[in-house]
Amino acid sequence: EIVACTLAGVMSVQDASLLVAARGRLTGELGDPGGMVAVAASEQEVLAELADYLGDVSIAAINGASSIVISGRSKPLEEVTQAFEFSGVRVKRLNITYGSHSPAMHRVLPRFYQEAARLSYNAPLLPIIADLTGERVEKAGTFGAQYFTSHLSRPVQFKRCLDQLQQEACSICIEMGPRAVLTTFGRERGQPQTR
Repeated sequence: EIVACTLAGVMSVQDASLLVAARGRLTGELGDPGGMVAVAASEQEVLAELADYLGDVSIAAINGASSIVISGRSKPLEEVTQAFEFSGVRVKRLNITYGSHSPAMHRVLPRFYQEAARLSYNAPLLPIIADLTGERVEKAGTFGAQYFTSHLSRPVQFKRCLDQLQQEACSICIEMGPRAVLTTFGRERGQPQTR
């Protein structure tokens, strides 16, 4: 999303780089040891299983109707992951040592906000979809220090973003990253032009 915001003119490349660097540094310094796990279940099924772990584990991303990522502190995350496995739910432990988009990030938030507040943010010059809401953003004020700080502990609504793109008849999507991970969810929706 930071790349999209940069391309849309919300922030400069320099400020985007500073934001990414601060996120990585502070997550490493202050984030509780944790992880992330992909779960092949619905949002409702996952929430039911997380009921006893809400202070430690949460939904990190809703990627599809039955594709949820959970995240949190190491020990409780492993307990809930084993509960899913015991129930026959397919899980995949992601190769990550912190619990992004979860309560494991709460100690990071105040310091990250301070650093993010030093940067400059503009109204998008191009339409952009906020991945915390899945809604189109065209006005100033949405993307700023508070938004990116919230991003550390709130779930990414990727499924809603795909729904919005489909509603807008978007025919081309580009995934920016080292591997094509999210493109899979476009294919799962029966969108054959997704590459």
